[in-house]
Amino acid sequence: VSAQRLISINLRGLLVAVDEGPSGTVAMAQADAVTQDECEELLDILEQCTTKEDLEGKGFEPLTVGFANLVCATVKNGQPLVIKRYTDLVFLRLSPEAVGAVDAFAGERGAGPRVFHASPRGLVMERQAGRTLEEVDIHSGDFKLLELVAKSLASFHLLPAPAVCEGEPMLWRTIDKMMQVVEQRPDLMPKSMPSIDVITTAIQDARAALESRNPKIVLGHGDFKPSNVIRHFDTVMLIDFELGGPNYRGFDLMKVFRTALPTSKECMTHFLGAYARQVGEYDS
Repeated sequence: VSAQRLISINLRGLLVAVDEGPSGTVAMAQADAVTQDECEELLDILEQCTTKEDLEGKGFEPLTVGFANLVCATVKNGQPLVIKRYTDLVFLRLSPEAVGAVDAFAGERGAGPRVFHASPRGLVMERQAGRTLEEVDIHSGDFKLLELVAKSLASFHLLPAPAVCEGEPMLWRTIDKMMQVVEQRPDLMPKSMPSIDVITTAIQDARAALESRNPKIVLGHGDFKPSNVIRHFDTVMLIDFELGGPNYRGFDLMKVFRTALPTSKECMTHFLGAYARQVGEYDS
């Protein structure tokens, strides 16, 4: 195949094919699952739906509506699936070639759901059994759960970043992309906001202050909130790596504890200790 690259890899004991084409589509075909044509068809149908009734009428279960995506569930060929359709807003934060890359990479490494199809249009992946965590779970005193979450996050942080995502921390990349849009469209700025120059200076000052502390950079999740963790009995699985890439690990470690509800210092201390042990830094 001249314009494509076909690679066989071992994914959780299953032989799959990774087909990377010039459009940036990553096709992960598994016997008896869903084909690439079927994945594209699902995304086509999803794009035609504009209401909850449309989605349900086409056999989709609406799950969430995010800043730059619509997420639904369905079943195809007996395979429970989650389908994420991106909107153009995703490109305010990510370059086209990076969209879906960390989701696919995490799936390959067993750190996230298996991905059948990833492209700038959307993702088609396996649906995980279990329930998504809530903010209250992280502060409830369930130390066993905190250890499971810490272990999963630490294991993900120890992975290398995919080549397509290499570069400066995602925090600054996403801020820079948004600021570029604002500079091109100053009319989008609310009148009560400071000027672009003032905001740019504040960003530069914040970056200098952060980097003066030499914070550790890892393969970060980028949106590590409780609802992006699924618990199934005594296992947890991280999901939704849309904003993943090189980033300050503290960004993940702190965001999972962010809440407007009552907080637990004991839970945070236990979680950070479990994480430190997993990455070999408990005594440092």
